Amino acid sequence: MNQTLFSTGKSLTLIGIIPLYIFLLIYYKDFFAEFLVRFSKRNNEEVLHWVSDSGKVIQAYLVGMVRVTGIVAFLAGIFFYLMGIKYFLLFAAFVAFMNLIPYVGVFISSVLVILYVFLTTDSLFYPVITFAVLWGIQLFENNVITPYVVGSKVKVNALAVIFAILIGGWLWGISGMMLFIPLVGVLKITLERSQNLKAFAYLLGDEVPVSEESENFWKVIKRRLGTSRSKKS
Repeated sequence: MNQTLFSTGKSLTLIGIIPLYIFLLIYYKDFFAEFLVRFSKRNNEEVLHWVSDSGKVIQAYLVGMVRVTGIVAFLAGIFFYLMGIKYFLLFAAFVAFMNLIPYVGVFISSVLVILYVFLTTDSLFYPVITFAVLWGIQLFENNVITPYVVGSKVKVNALAVIFAILIGGWLWGISGMMLFIPLVGVLKITLERSQNLKAFAYLLGDEVPVSEESENFWKVIKRRLGTSRSKKS
């Protein structure tokens, strides 16, 4: 129990500190730009463009996370309202905020909400359905909302976002899961500035070939298979 409380306190501290770090990076971006210009002593214009683009990526990440939090709060709020939970707005905001803390936050918010539902209803059906819906929202947020909403703001594809979350969590734990998405965005714009590494930037990006952008995935596969067969014949 003490270990769980310690982990929760540490996670909440990180939730408060990480946005502060990101804000300071944005606030002092001109300061860092001047440092890089003085340090490099050449290609000053390129350095300034890189710093400016990096700042935009970090800002976009914050906007994306705010949107994700809002979507989670909206989905949870609708469910709690339909369930007839008295303080549905408060619980929705609580679930959305705790959702920012991977694993620990989700576990704590789910347990507290399910416990409240259990104590205020007269059937086990309601706690069970609450668990199922919260679990579904969590899966939907991790695999769909965050990769697409945050990824689209940072201009990084959904696969790269999921990969960044996994690698960040493996290397730095909870803080890494939150910080690696903007870091991948910064890495992408850095790779774009190298002629030899532009292909890797494309691999991280969210661009789709124009000729196939509006086509169904399976139609593209079928057309390509048909093209390859005609070449063989």
